[in-house]
Amino acid sequence: MSAGRDSPPHQFTNSRIADPQVGDLPSWATLDEPRVTSTVFVLPPLLQSAPVPIAALDLSGQVLDVNRALLVASGYSAEDLKGRLFAAFLDPGDERAARAAFGELAHGLRDHYRAERRYRTGSGDVREVDLSVALVRGPSGDPELCLAALQDVTEHRRALAEAAQRAAQLEAAEAERERLLQQTQRAHREVEASSRLKDEFLATLSHELRTPLNAILGWARILRGRPFDVSTLHALDVIERNAAAQARLIDDLLEVSRIITGKIRLQIEAIDLRAIAAGSIETIKPAADSKSVSLQAEIPPDLPRITGDSQRLQQVLWNLLSNAVKFTDAGGKVSLELLHDQRAVQIVVTDTGQGISPQILPYVFDRFTQGDSSTTRAHTGLGLGLAIVRHLVELHGGVVSAESGGEGKGSTFRVWLPTPP
Repeated sequence: MSAGRDSPPHQFTNSRIADPQVGDLPSWATLDEPRVTSTVFVLPPLLQSAPVPIAALDLSGQVLDVNRALLVASGYSAEDLKGRLFAAFLDPGDERAARAAFGELAHGLRDHYRAERRYRTGSGDVREVDLSVALVRGPSGDPELCLAALQDVTEHRRALAEAAQRAAQLEAAEAERERLLQQTQRAHREVEASSRLKDEFLATLSHELRTPLNAILGWARILRGRPFDVSTLHALDVIERNAAAQARLIDDLLEVSRIITGKIRLQIEAIDLRAIAAGSIETIKPAADSKSVSLQAEIPPDLPRITGDSQRLQQVLWNLLSNAVKFTDAGGKVSLELLHDQRAVQIVVTDTGQGISPQILPYVFDRFTQGDSSTTRAHTGLGLGLAIVRHLVELHGGVVSAESGGEGKGSTFRVWLPTPP
C-alpha cells in the first residue's frame, strides 16, 4: 500500500452487493472506482484527544474521521486516510478477513469485531495491532457507523517471540546439559567398572601365579636337602602338577591375548565330533576320578560330520568338561551329550555342581568373570575358560548358552554348531 501525499489516490467503487435477507449493502471488496461518501462525521473531543488510535468508519468501510493518536501512530495525514477504505491499509494477508468481518458489521450480523492484524505505516513499516471495531446503531436500532480502535502490539509480539526463542534455547541447552551429564556419568561408571575389573584381575592373577610358584619353590628346597625317597617322589609329583597348572594359566592368558588381537586362525576341515568328544572324555576322566565325580557320555553313532578346527573344538569340549568337574563336589555327576538335527549339532554338558547365581549368569562368558573373586576362594582359575569357549564357538558360526537354577542346583552349557548344507 502506498503512503504519502505524492502517492496516487486509492480508487474506490460505488457498487453495492445484494443480500436476499438484508437487502443492498455497500461492497467492501473493490477499490478500482472513485467513491464519494455523503456521510459527515467528526469524532467528539473526548475521542479526538484519546491516547488510543481511533477511526470512525461508515458502513461501506470508508474512513470518516481519525484522532490525533492514529495519525501519530500510522504516519499518515488526515487527508491520506479520510474517504478511503480502512481495510485497504491493512496487510494483504489480513485484508480479506478484515473485509469479511466489516461486511458482517454492515449487515448488522454482529456488533463487534476484534482480531490481531498487520498494517503498513506511512513510512513503509509493517506493524501489528490489536484491532477492535464496534458497530454504532442509531435510535431506530439500525447500523449507522463503526468505531475502530487500534493498539500497537508489535513490540509485545516481538518480545513474546524473543522470549519463546530464549525459552527454546534454554530448553535445548538444558537438554544438552542433561545429555552431557548422562554421558559423563556413564563414562565415569565405565571407567570405574574397568578399573575395578583391572584391579580384580591383577589381584587374581598375582594370586594364581604365586600359589603354584610357592609350592614349586618349597618342594625344590626339600629336594636339595633330602635323598630320593618316597617324599622326594611326592615332591616331584607336586612340582609337576603345579607347574602344569601354571602352564594352563599362562596358556589361557596367551589365548585371550590372541582373541583380543584377532590373531586366532582356524584350520577348517571335515571333522568327526564323536572322536573329539571321546578324546575329551578320556582326557578329563582322571580329574573326575580323583574327585569321585561320575562322568557319563551319550554319543550317537549317526552323528553327522561338521566342518571346523578339530583342535579348537577339542579345546571347547575340554574347557566345558573341566569347568564342570571343577565345580562339582564328590559324588556328583557330569554328563556329555551330543544331539543333532538337520541344521546343527548340539553339545550339552550338564553337571550337578555348585550352579551359577542369577547375578553372575548373564556375564558368565565375559572375561575374568567369577562367582568368587576373593583370594581365599576354593577354586583356582582366572575366569577365562568360558570366555575362550564363547569366542571359539562364534568363530565356528555357532552359539553357546548357559543355564542354571541357581547356586547349588547345577548348570547346563549348550553349544550349537551348524552342519554343512
